Amino acid sequence: MNRPQAYSGKKSLHISWFSGKGGNYVSDDWVWTDSLRIAQGDSLIFMALLGNTPGIAYYVDSVQIWACNSQNTSSAFQKITTIKSALDTNINFWKQHLYDLSQFAGQKIFIAFRYYIPVENALWCNLDDLLIGNRSGSIGINSSASTIPNGFELYQNYPNPFNPSTMISYKLQTSSYISIKIHDVTGRLISELVNARQNAGLYEVEFQAGDISKRGLFLYTLC
Repeated sequence: MNRPQAYSGKKSLHISWFSGKGGNYVSDDWVWTDSLRIAQGDSLIFMALLGNTPGIAYYVDSVQIWACNSQNTSSAFQKITTIKSALDTNINFWKQHLYDLSQFAGQKIFIAFRYYIPVENALWCNLDDLLIGNRSGSIGINSSASTIPNGFELYQNYPNPFNPSTMISYKLQTSSYISIKIHDVTGRLISELVNARQNAGLYEVEFQAGDISKRGLFLYTLC
């Protein structure tokens, strides 16, 4: 059922697809933070639940995250990322997202969450536990402990094709020391996205390919 969901406590930011469908079935809703003075090493961290979950029909949702000069849509000057749900009820759970904001160090900005769904069938977005502070690091996502998977699996990246970045999801059945590497078609190592011990759960990592995204095919491995 399409009821607001919270990760911790009883309240969260909930935007329903119905909130902006109007007569043309387009939802385009913006929510801003207060003004923020960003310091070197600051990160944006939050929990998000998008798309269908077990017991709900199949829907895909996405949220864009923008840096803005004011609380106005025309002031958005840089898109930080787009997060998107998967069309697989097994992996749409609460996930933690972390994005380094160091590129905005010294600036006063507003962070905007844009729920933009220009299609007839969508569902919602739920955001909770927003934190902006000095906890910089690699971009990663993990699930709540209540959604421990029953196997090891590496999912299809999305978007695919991509330019210049894409998200890679994977699940771990037990606590393991893992490595996720990106290679080109010749076998040459392009990047190692993860090299750490992680607890059982569902994870996602972003591959920022930059200019090399134009070179063709890439292969990624979990070991």
